Amino acid sequence: MVPPLTNLAELIASVDASRPAADPLARLALAMEIARELESVGGELVGHYVDEARAVGLPWAQIGGVLGVSKQAAQQRFPNRTSIPVADFARFTQRARRAVEMAHVEARRRGHNYIGTEHLLLGVLGDPEALAGRVLDSLGAPATRIEAEIDRRVGAVTAGASALTGPGSAPIPFTPRATHALDLAADEALHLGHNYVGTEHELLGLLREPEGIASQALAALGIDHDTARAQVVFWLSGYRAGRGK
Repeated sequence: MVPPLTNLAELIASVDASRPAADPLARLALAMEIARELESVGGELVGHYVDEARAVGLPWAQIGGVLGVSKQAAQQRFPNRTSIPVADFARFTQRARRAVEMAHVEARRRGHNYIGTEHLLLGVLGDPEALAGRVLDSLGAPATRIEAEIDRRVGAVTAGASALTGPGSAPIPFTPRATHALDLAADEALHLGHNYVGTEHELLGLLREPEGIASQALAALGIDHDTARAQVVFWLSGYRAGRGK
């Protein structure tokens, strides 16, 4: 079922309300502007879910099938907008992959042309049921506090800020620190003896990148790597105990 959208009558009423005393040509110009914006947003809506499908490893052939175009046409219309190959996320859980995808969304929403550690942290926080978010919440750093601290450092999203650059836009690259943090997340999983990379490992990887904004924001809230790691181990032991019962 398609969610309710703004209908034609509402759009006409909006134009008339915005240009009540204007001549018909002025209202026509505004209508054209709104139409272009709707087309752009529609493309971004599709692009967002193409990115999501790619983030979980779905092939271009299947994505093109849903879009009604060839594999090659889908690739050309929606170029891979991450600088890290999907294959590198083979051991990442679905939630961990989703966090990386949401980092991309957070960067674009803020009008940034890069994906930094701060965007990765915001992506991790996007899933309140993920282990990383629960760990941070238990340490007295809920998502709202962390986002406020990040916004204090890089600037909050403003009404004029937007990175909705269109489905054919250039990829948004990961910064070297963000890429390194993801490598460190995989390293954390190995050190904990896990054969997967979850949001908890992403959090620990971010905390091991001391020059990143993510670790600096968390440090300002009293959270360091060792404290978070101990809490991760505590939560995981609780999960295992619960399964044992």
